[in-house]
Amino acid sequence: SLSGSSVGETREPLKKRGQTGGDGVELFLALYPCWCHSAVSTVALCLLSRAYTHALRVVRSMGDAESEVTVRVLVQIDQLVHLLESPMFANLRLRLLEPNAHPDLVRGLYALLMLLPQSDAFRTLHARLSAVPTLALSRLGVNDGVDGLGVND
Repeated sequence: SLSGSSVGETREPLKKRGQTGGDGVELFLALYPCWCHSAVSTVALCLLSRAYTHALRVVRSMGDAESEVTVRVLVQIDQLVHLLESPMFANLRLRLLEPNAHPDLVRGLYALLMLLPQSDAFRTLHARLSAVPTLALSRLGVNDGVDGLGVND
């Protein structure tokens, strides 16, 4: 589990993957083949590693392949949403204050939200995304009625 205290030393290099390179990049590349068999696990690894663009692509691919969105996957997304509310992802939540600096993070979380049925996880993620500065969201094209998720790209 990503949230266990015993893996804290493993999480730290992943969180700094984009800043320091080196160990974090190597660790990400070593873990990726083991995690990529589950789309939701891949998204979790990407979010933890700040690979927001790839996380967005994986979420989009889940939505594109309707067979990917099963009850099992929805339960995993539900668990991921609750994990995002844990202290481990506090830095990710703070990054939501700067959506222009992290547009794929915001888009990826909105894409996850759109996959979820209306449930506790939906309401939790919706409440979190509602706290993102709305002026910045409009600059990203998320709230302006235009397809800000790039589905027509």
